[in-house]
Amino acid sequence: MPAKKFKILLATPPARKKEKAEAVFTEGGSAFPSTGLLILAEIARQAGHDVFFRDFLNEGLEPGAVLGVIGDLRPDIVAISANTDMILSAAGLAAQVKASHAGTVTLLGGPHVTAVPVETMESCGGFDYGFIGEAENSFAEFLAAGMAEDAIRGIRGLCYRRDGAVVVNERQPFIADIDTLPLPAWDLIPDMGIYKPAVTNHRREPVFSLITSRGCSGQCLFCDRGVFGNRIRMHSAAYVLRMIRRLREQFGINELVFYDDNMVYDKSRLLEICDCLLREPEPLSWSCSARVDRVDEEMLTQMKRAGCWQISYGIESGSPEILRKMKKGITLEQVRRTAALMRKVGMSMRGYFIIGNPGETEETLRQTLALILELPLDDVQVEYLTPYPGTELYREAGRYGTMRGDWSSMNSYMMNFLPHGMTEAMLSDYFYRCYRSFYLRPRVIMHYCARLKNPLKMADLAVKYFKFKMSATRGS
Repeated sequence: MPAKKFKILLATPPARKKEKAEAVFTEGGSAFPSTGLLILAEIARQAGHDVFFRDFLNEGLEPGAVLGVIGDLRPDIVAISANTDMILSAAGLAAQVKASHAGTVTLLGGPHVTAVPVETMESCGGFDYGFIGEAENSFAEFLAAGMAEDAIRGIRGLCYRRDGAVVVNERQPFIADIDTLPLPAWDLIPDMGIYKPAVTNHRREPVFSLITSRGCSGQCLFCDRGVFGNRIRMHSAAYVLRMIRRLREQFGINELVFYDDNMVYDKSRLLEICDCLLREPEPLSWSCSARVDRVDEEMLTQMKRAGCWQISYGIESGSPEILRKMKKGITLEQVRRTAALMRKVGMSMRGYFIIGNPGETEETLRQTLALILELPLDDVQVEYLTPYPGTELYREAGRYGTMRGDWSSMNSYMMNFLPHGMTEAMLSDYFYRCYRSFYLRPRVIMHYCARLKNPLKMADLAVKYFKFKMSATRGS
């Protein structure tokens, strides 16, 4: 037992109401629980504390109901994780908690406070402490300190206020062997029914998500690598198999979505995972993300044999010059080569694209649209370039264009950055034109009709298409 036992609530903040037409593109997206919070929950539970997990972001509760849940639990500690677009919602919840339960200690973690700790703590007065970067070791030390203020303030990876100023301690070293982490406390999820995968993003149910690595070696202008760093650290194939078996035991899953930044970075590990899956008594369907410069035919063939049916690739632009300015590190030749391999082995391919990049012109937008229509893609996702805190783009936004709006507007479906030489009308037109030109083609419509044989899924997709066509018409 710990020297002092706490009642701890780990939670996501409640979602704000979406009033923009662009929200239609996210409503059909997948929703899964926070892996990071659930790992912290297991660390706290193993230390002997009473631990609860609530996903207010996906539960859809009104603010009063959220406070009611917290009031019923009366936790000693409320730990909230928030991305940039949810940070103001998180700050509001923390302030309400402090107003209702003055003795409750409020903690904040996630990519936003990691990227801009001073600005976050200055503007979010309801939080007592912020956790920078990977929080597992800092959180364990925080609990072991038993709320002794002097001990807490010496913990690496922490930020807090002292004498009216924000203090940011040095960071914790990255966890070298992430196999030392416990499995997430999936059993603490109060209601699995709130998690609904996108109708186009899976083949079998129940479906769940996994993250099997940390870090990204890329240098993209638009990407924040502050939490997990540039060095890729991976769970072993044996650890991945443990996670899969636990999920099958607890939830009877038939499909997984791997949310690694680049699942295929280490070919030998990937092939070992495939071999493990092929030896399992029951088949598992799965999908993942990869870079076009990291795959080959042998890898794709083995992945398909092991149950992988779809891979998503960050293609970003049809302009070689834009790819260079984005520091993407890929070529259009590699994109086309990988697309041909995907078609050859018979796997579904999704392409991610970004518009509104530094140096964007109407010609580069036309090149991106042409590439979207040229490639044998089964799905596309088009986003506006977003200067998230912690990225090179955020630090140098004025050099490339005009950044607009506050943190809450920073999501990739709202235009919050306008590159020099572009107009809002031009970007908006191409945003909708890319979706409309791709998805309203007979080939794609017939593909979805063949893929989604379930009448309920077909009805759901039809409603989303209707909403999309209406919003796309308004946006053109």
